[in-house]
Amino acid sequence: MISNSLVSIERELAGYKTWLQEQGISEATQRAYGSRVRQLLVYLERERGSLEVLREERAFLKAIFDYSIYLKETVKMRAGTLNNSLTAAESFSRYLGFGGLNLASLRESTDFSPGRTLSSEEASRFYQAAERRQSCRDKAIAMLFLKTGIKLGECNALDVEDVVLAEQSGVLSVHGGEKKPARKLVLDEETRDALAAWLSQRSQSVGSGKEKALFLNARGDRLAQAGIDFIVRSIGWNANLNLSCQMLRRTFLVRHLQQGQTTEHLAQLVGHKTPQATRRYSVGYVLGG
Repeated sequence: MISNSLVSIERELAGYKTWLQEQGISEATQRAYGSRVRQLLVYLERERGSLEVLREERAFLKAIFDYSIYLKETVKMRAGTLNNSLTAAESFSRYLGFGGLNLASLRESTDFSPGRTLSSEEASRFYQAAERRQSCRDKAIAMLFLKTGIKLGECNALDVEDVVLAEQSGVLSVHGGEKKPARKLVLDEETRDALAAWLSQRSQSVGSGKEKALFLNARGDRLAQAGIDFIVRSIGWNANLNLSCQMLRRTFLVRHLQQGQTTEHLAQLVGHKTPQATRRYSVGYVLGG
């Protein structure tokens, strides 16, 4: 039986998603906001025991303040991701009729500073933990982050048609934004095999006939960013590693720069607007640091 709390969350989320569709924003942004607001609602239900704080503006603002502290101190969320969650909360407040809360004081500075990367030994442990995973979907997700350096949002936005596999070749089309042309990533053998295994399993999954998304959840819908993030983190936990999708992307960048890849070519691979954005990763980084 589905719990009352889950019913409340899904009902609130359904109304918010309908409202988002009316705001004229992209589907990718709608999915991102929906995923982040779902995380917020789950937190509120767990910590407050209900969603009553959604009915009164001051109570909601206090709850968002507590939520931001939770994300900073317990989840250890990076500044950019935290700010994205707060932006989604501001959007949700407008849906609730609160006129749009200004959460600027809760935001964190996103000035660039070196973040941690995986050492070769840690990357190997993550790979081995992914290989032990029974789910073909989870293995494929892990390989994509480890071998291509894609972003969490890009992984979430992938559709089946973005994967083209042949006997000894494979290409992934990654969409970085509505106004950007898709970038084409050549897949190595291990990533091709992982995706092929998942596509075979996916064809037997619930919703595979109607849903165009590459990665599906148990209901047959597009797997949310929060779900992808949890899969990556849980594989890390199995390898005794505390990591994130962003850490895998950062490791990909630093490893390829240290192997002599040019910043111009690598910028194209990872979707940076300029080589200067990529060049930042060549200073102050060591693998495993």
